[in-house]
Order: sequence, then structure tokens, then C-alpha cells
Amino acid sequence: MCAAPTAGPNINEDVVYELMLYLERREQAAAAQVATCWTGPARRVLYRSITFHTWERAQESSEQRLVETLRNHAYLRAFVQQLTIHSAEEKKSMTQLDWVDLFPPSSLRNFTYICRPRAAFNHELLKKNAIRTVSHLIATSPDTFPALKACFELPMMETLDLDLTKWSPRRDPGDRPAIEYRLQLDGAKVPNLKHLYIQVPYIRDDTVMVIIAAFAPQLHSLHIHVPPRQPHDFQVKAKAAWTEEFVGHIRRATKLTRLVFSGFLELSQVPPLLNANGHVQALRINAALERLWHEPLRLRQHLHPFLDEVVQKSAVEHLCGVDGTYSEKLFHRLPRRIKMLEFYVEKSFECEGALLEMLGRVRKVRLGLRVVRFFASEEARTSFGVIEAACTENGVEFDFVPVVAPLYHPPSRPAMLWDEDHRD
Repeated sequence: MCAAPTAGPNINEDVVYELMLYLERREQAAAAQVATCWTGPARRVLYRSITFHTWERAQESSEQRLVETLRNHAYLRAFVQQLTIHSAEEKKSMTQLDWVDLFPPSSLRNFTYICRPRAAFNHELLKKNAIRTVSHLIATSPDTFPALKACFELPMMETLDLDLTKWSPRRDPGDRPAIEYRLQLDGAKVPNLKHLYIQVPYIRDDTVMVIIAAFAPQLHSLHIHVPPRQPHDFQVKAKAAWTEEFVGHIRRATKLTRLVFSGFLELSQVPPLLNANGHVQALRINAALERLWHEPLRLRQHLHPFLDEVVQKSAVEHLCGVDGTYSEKLFHRLPRRIKMLEFYVEKSFECEGALLEMLGRVRKVRLGLRVVRFFASEEARTSFGVIEAACTENGVEFDFVPVVAPLYHPPSRPAMLWDEDHRD
């Protein structure tokens, strides 16, 4: 028998939940053993968010005990709002996850599906009734067109956080018609989808363009992130044609007020140098150095400052760009509707003069700009001193977000379903 809880101050349920996040698995198990002595809010906190690992098959594993608890105590299922499944096995049978059917439709709010390796992604899981009615989906590494398509067929979904950094289905480069045919995306199937966050291997991916074309009219926010050290494909299509198509889609996005491009694209991935004879080794070293020094320049030239045009032909109020996606023209003609500007800076901010000139006009021409934010290494903080002073002088909030040097890891950000700054 466990002792009855002693009287004490009431604690907000959200505070208890945050505390529970810091408990290790053994501590959570110990907490579960005395859950019957807890108050109702404490029990709700314990089961609000649950995580399941498919590789934990032992009969006495914490995962299996959790499943048995949910099977035997129906009232606990009603507490579960967030479900996370980590899968590390190639897709076979769904019997190991048949317990997901315990949750009635519309009971789960958030679902996170993380698969390592990519072959572990089983899109049949997304067809279960309990999953089809979630509002927020985070999906990592869908590996086939049917798997990717399934991510866009949850009828109640409002937010989709999609990791496509390893997306490489067998297809001919630039085969847009084939992609459109195999995906056949339809915005009418997800009428509530408003917020889309995609991690991609490079910005100009044909699959991403197909996705944007299908959902642009209904999106309120679009965030495209390119992780550091990803290989970049320079043989895509003419930059002018790509820019024209992208701007056209954003122009149709009359509800889109938040457009973010994030990442540090100039980080080059030096190929590993394998053991070889001196001649081959020298060739590899030369190739690595050539890529290290010259790829950033090629990438910047290839990107084209398309945000200069986007900002003039859209409803965007919150804009974020990476090096090469904008130029000084962005600041010379900044629309009054822009409220927030964000920039990912690797080495130096080359448009400082144009930004300072624009800040000097904020009050004079009544610009709507309220916040300027930079993402850069901690060592670069002092280089933004003049910009910070100009922001303060002109009534604009300045914010600096430090990134772990040497920028191999982008600044941490909450999943879009936790973001409040772009909610309606």
C-alpha cells in the first residue's frame, strides 16, 4: 500500500508535465507504480505523452508493460494526447503495433513517427483510425511515393512536419510529371492543413515544388529547412524558371503570412579520404579542397535572390532567408506589411548597409517592421552591434539566436505544432 499524498500547494498541470519530461525511464516506471495515489492531474500528465520503441520486444520491457497497461485500463487511454513511435526495423507486419487501435478516433492530437533506417517507415500505420484523425503529424524519412502520399491524407491534419533529407526514390532527375502522377496530391483531402515544415536535401527539389503547388492556396505558414552538410545538387533547372514558378505558387498563397527558409547552405561536405596510394589520395585531397573553397560560391550563384521578388508579390508578413536567397533589393523596397525579418548567417551579413538604411526609414515611412532576428555562431554576436543599436534607436526589437559552432547544428526549434507565433 502506498501512503496517501500529503496536502500541498496545487501545481499547474502543464508545470507537472514539464517536470515529467526530465524523468528517466526508471523514474517514470517508479512514478507509474504509485500512480493510483496521485491526483487526477498527475495521472493525466503521466500518460499525456507516451513513446514506444519497436525494438523493445522483451516481455518485461517498459514498452510491453505500457501496452499491457493501456489494454487493461481503458480510462488511461483517454489521457493520451501525444504518441511517438520510434521504428528501427524494416517494415514487415503491423501486428506489433496493433495496440494503436486501442485509441478511439479523435482521441490523439499529435503523432510523431521516427524511422531509422528509412526502410522502417510503414505507411499502413498512418491509415489506422486513431492516427487519421490527429491534428499534428511529424514524419521522418518516408522512403516511397505511397509513404509520402500517405502523410498528406490525414483529413483532420492542421500541421505537418516532414523530414525528407534522405528522400531519394528511384526516378529520373527533373521528372516532374512522373512525380505528380505518383503522388497525386489533393488539398481537398486535408482541408485543415495550414502549417507545413519540410526538411529537404536541397531547396530546389522537384518533389517539394509539387507539394507546394498542391497546398499553397491553403497554407498560412511554410518553413523549408536545409540541414548543414547535406550534398547539394547543382544540376537542377534554370534559376530564372525555378524562381518564376516558386513566386507564382506563393502569389496564389493568399493566406500565407509566414515564409521561412532556414539552414546554413554554404557548409560544404568534404568527402571522406579513403586509404589509397599516394596519387589517388592526392586527387581526393584536391577534389575535397576544391569543393570546400569553391562550392559555396557556386551555391550562392545558383540560388538566386528569389525572396526579393517573393516579398513584393505575396501576403507574407514574417520572412526568413538564408545566404544567397535575398539581396540588398529586399531592404530597398520592403513592403509595409512585413513585421518580422530573420536571417541565417554563416560568416558575415553582406546586406548590413541596406538593412541600416531601411531601419532609418522605419518611422519616417511607417514601416510595419517590429522584429529583426539573426541566427549565427556565438562568436559572431559582436559583429551585429551596429544593427542592434540601429534597431533600438528606431523602435525595432533585435534578437540574436546563437548556434553551436561551427554551425553543423542549426538552432533548436520547437516542432511547428508547438509554435504559437504563427497561430490564428
